[in-house]
Amino acid sequence: MLDIRKIVLAGIVVAGSMSLYAEVTLVKPKLSIVKLKKEKLYRNPTIGRYGLDYCREYTKECGQPAADAFCIQNGWDYAKSFRIKRDTPPTKTIGDKKSCTHDGCDRIVNVKCAKGTDKDGYIGNPKVEGVALDYCREYGENCGKPAANAFCMQFGPFRSSDFKFWMQSPPTKTVGDKTDCKHTNCTRIYKIKCVPILD
Repeated sequence: MLDIRKIVLAGIVVAGSMSLYAEVTLVKPKLSIVKLKKEKLYRNPTIGRYGLDYCREYTKECGQPAADAFCIQNGWDYAKSFRIKRDTPPTKTIGDKKSCTHDGCDRIVNVKCAKGTDKDGYIGNPKVEGVALDYCREYGENCGKPAANAFCMQFGPFRSSDFKFWMQSPPTKTVGDKTDCKHTNCTRIYKIKCVPILD
């Protein structure tokens, strides 16, 4: 609702002069604060026409990695929670896109995606200039811990205490020499925990 205030200016009538009357309306706009959504629940997530398989790759990286991958693919940072249903084919893995059509196929029936840092202190979906963090600090060199430490050091005297990665997950960018990797074999760090460096 607008806050409207009126100020009335009145002139004094003097012989030989005109009286002055003016009404000024000051309009104070209402401050609108936009609240960004920090989480979203997806019900019955799918990969194409298949249900989202419980595993990111066929029979591998099951549970949280598959849920995380779905959330990251949809613009979020990690999966805050998810629920599965056993023996509900057909499903498809989000990583290697393999379908599962037999009775033992398990699917994720809902997943809550979120932004930021998870309950264990991991930064979800770390990026370098808007691109997924590569597993190597420089292109093909100083891979693993050096890349994770370099990412954390951007925030000050921090190091990485733990990180998780996916193979064959392009595109990525190295944190050291800022080189893009777009071929099939690019490996990304998809979750990282940064802690202070203690003297």
